[in-house]
Amino acid sequence: MEISKLSEVSKKTINDFENGKVEPRGRVVRALREALEGSGARFLRSGDAVGVSVSRPLRKADDLTDQA
Repeated sequence: MEISKLSEVSKKTINDFENGKVEPRGRVVRALREALEGSGARFLRSGDAVGVSVSRPLRKADDLTDQA
C-alpha cells in the first residue's frame, strides 16, 4: 500500500517534502513515521547520526540457504 494512504498524507505533501519544497511538522511527521514504522521501518539515532532499518518477516522465496 502507498505511504500516502497508510499515513493519510497527500501525495503532493509527500512529494514536496521529498523534493525539499516544504519541511513537514507535527501531525504530518507523526503520520509518516507511524505509517513507516507500521510497515517495518525502525528509526535509529547514535549521537548526531540518524538512520533507518527495515525488516519484514522472511518469506519462503527469500530463503537464502538454497543459493549457496
